Amino acid sequence: MHYFYMFASMALFCIKSNALVNIIAWPESPPPVEQTARMARYIVHTSDWCTISTVNSYNSSTMYPKARVYSFADGIDIFSTGIPYIYASLRDPEIQTLVINNRSSVSVSLAQSDYCRQHNYDPEDPRCGQVILTGQFSFVENGTQEYTTARNSLFIRHPAMVYWPKSHHWKIGKLNIQEVQVVDNFGGSKYPSINEYFQATPY
Repeated sequence: MHYFYMFASMALFCIKSNALVNIIAWPESPPPVEQTARMARYIVHTSDWCTISTVNSYNSSTMYPKARVYSFADGIDIFSTGIPYIYASLRDPEIQTLVINNRSSVSVSLAQSDYCRQHNYDPEDPRCGQVILTGQFSFVENGTQEYTTARNSLFIRHPAMVYWPKSHHWKIGKLNIQEVQVVDNFGGSKYPSINEYFQATPY
């Protein structure tokens, strides 16, 4: 993690100084479907956005499920944590919901990459892999190394975030993963353990 922090800090400096470099280069194809945990890590790491689902707690749709797209990052280049981090505004009703009820799920799909298009896979085709992470949402404590590393990863993957209004009271949020569900082939979902997920690498 120490080297990850140093690399993220240097890359963020390049972005702020407009010295943009091509630091993110994913492998062209995902890992074999037999390597379920690695497939999950690959899909999470190579995705730029996710859908976060919550149990709504406001307006007329209280207690109904609700989903919204968020930009996220679990790391940069070859450095991957497996943890989805988001830049969360306290003005966001969905984030306010997560403060009240932090149970949520994060869904990501290879449909946002070129892989499925190149193979003519419909987004619902199980071969167009997707991952659903379920757990509890929390905020990362400001001033910690985890906070700095997560923020740098987000700013590198999503440079526009650097310029988002500070008045929106941004915090770093993350999902504390309790279940990993993978759909990447015919035959139904697969559920690698949490240990298998975090011990795997995307490449």
